[in-house]
Amino acid sequence: MYTSEPGLGLYATTGTHSDYVYGRHIADPSLNKTYGYTFETGPSVGDARESFHPADPTLIKRDAKSGMIALAQQCVCAIDLIGTQLLGRETEVESLRRVRDDLLGTTEAGRGWIALFERAQGRLVATAIGDEQLAAEAAALLERAAAAVEDDKAIVTDEDVKRGQALLRELAERSEIDEVKRDLETVIDQISQMAGQTSREVIETLMTSGPGRC
Repeated sequence: MYTSEPGLGLYATTGTHSDYVYGRHIADPSLNKTYGYTFETGPSVGDARESFHPADPTLIKRDAKSGMIALAQQCVCAIDLIGTQLLGRETEVESLRRVRDDLLGTTEAGRGWIALFERAQGRLVATAIGDEQLAAEAAALLERAAAAVEDDKAIVTDEDVKRGQALLRELAERSEIDEVKRDLETVIDQISQMAGQTSREVIETLMTSGPGRC
């Protein structure tokens, strides 16, 4: 397990390679924006030398491997994968991406739902894509969700709720990770409250009421 977070969440630094990477397009607008990642390795043992450069590199190797796996998992976007590979369209992906970045991403509660999704998707996407029936249902629900967010007055139906919960329960049943099961149960409970609401009301609820465990 490797916890992904902004570097400042660990401790403040300055003049690092991440500073350069994040600031290069600001210093020179002709350059494209890029992203930098730093892997924090080694358990703290009270001595800086032994914490960062221990005589036995085993723990450093373990942390580096864990960090790279976590990064690879977060680089996989289930919505993007389903939208482009199964639907063959970018429209639905863009619609949901805007909700994530322009709405959910602006509030603490909304960011909690984003974190939950990112935490679970890497562990579930292979299960969904690897089963033709599950993949088709996931694609159909994504298409329905994208259409709903494009229309503020679209109503979430009982059938929408039923299908969404059925898919999530199937994924939970196939998962062997307790954290994933808990996350999916959180989403299932939230979906149960959506029937009869407009897409705008659903989004506003997600922006003001988080999952409770981020």
